[in-house]
Amino acid sequence: MYDEYIELTIQGITRGKELEDAYILVLRAAKEDGFFPVLIDKHGFETIYEAMQNHDYTCAHMMNLLAERMCVPMQGMRILRPSDGKTMALVDFQCSDQLISITVPIAEAIVATLEKNKSIWVDKAMYERQIKFNPSDQSMALPITAMNKELLENALQSAVKEDNFELASILRDELNKRKNLAKMKKISRAETIDEDAQKLAETDSPLTDYQGSDNPTSKGNEQG
Repeated sequence: MYDEYIELTIQGITRGKELEDAYILVLRAAKEDGFFPVLIDKHGFETIYEAMQNHDYTCAHMMNLLAERMCVPMQGMRILRPSDGKTMALVDFQCSDQLISITVPIAEAIVATLEKNKSIWVDKAMYERQIKFNPSDQSMALPITAMNKELLENALQSAVKEDNFELASILRDELNKRKNLAKMKKISRAETIDEDAQKLAETDSPLTDYQGSDNPTSKGNEQG
């Protein structure tokens, strides 16, 4: 099932030096010499910290409890590719001979695996593309697709300040891409609302088809 994946273990959680608002989950290959950093938000950082330090699994406990009651054992979790500043994960459950996967925020998936002592997996191709830990300068590179808008803007300011115009151009392109995508989604939603409104307007209301008297009276009153 996980033949095309690399198993990871939790090395720790930390914060960025240059970008202080960057919260990072540091994962390490279980059978290889490599680190796999994952950007998480502040809430995710606090959630994982509580699970690691105080065994607080609240955010994932209900999911694990329901799976246990339904006799659907957890198999592990798989990290998905980050998109638009968010990283999600698949939590895998075995239901008879069928695999059921639930998509959840990565912090929730990590807590779920900590509670049940299950493995963390990442696609081999994704792992190999990720720039790993550089022991010479104690730095870690992160994919810009995992950075939220605020981090991108902060990184852009830093890149311009350091005259790193190549990086600044890449960061600016990512910001513009997300801005254009947000506009397209907004237009799409507006068009959907307009279409629904048009369909509603074209639908005859039962009240408009009423052909009775403006002052209907009861049968008894008519006879009287």
